[in-house]
Amino acid sequence: MIKIKSQIIFYTLFFLIICLIPVLAQAVEYTGKNYRNPLETPLELTKPLKKDKTTKKVELPAFEVQGMVWGGKRPQAVINGQVLEKGDIIQGAEIMGVCKRGVIFLYQNEEFIVRPVIGGRTIGEKP
Repeated sequence: MIKIKSQIIFYTLFFLIICLIPVLAQAVEYTGKNYRNPLETPLELTKPLKKDKTTKKVELPAFEVQGMVWGGKRPQAVINGQVLEKGDIIQGAEIMGVCKRGVIFLYQNEEFIVRPVIGGRTIGEKP
């Protein structure tokens, strides 16, 4: 008799657990609309303003990127002989980031990427 009661209790609990698993395993949706999406990089958040068709094309001042260090806590670049990092401003252009692709500048609401040039050849360019 005790064996039958324990089997009934076991199967009842097993049935309840099986029925509750789909209810407990519902997908979690990100609803923090007032917060930055943690899966986006900060560079994706800095999009240039919409361009007006009447505006002329903006050209970045001449920068010579002589070296870069990225991947650490403080990515830096040597630009025109100065050691600069994210947030620094040079000739009116703000450095938005330093990454493997180059130095990302924001100049007159447009983003530019400047790659280092060594020996007359842009780094990352095939010979």
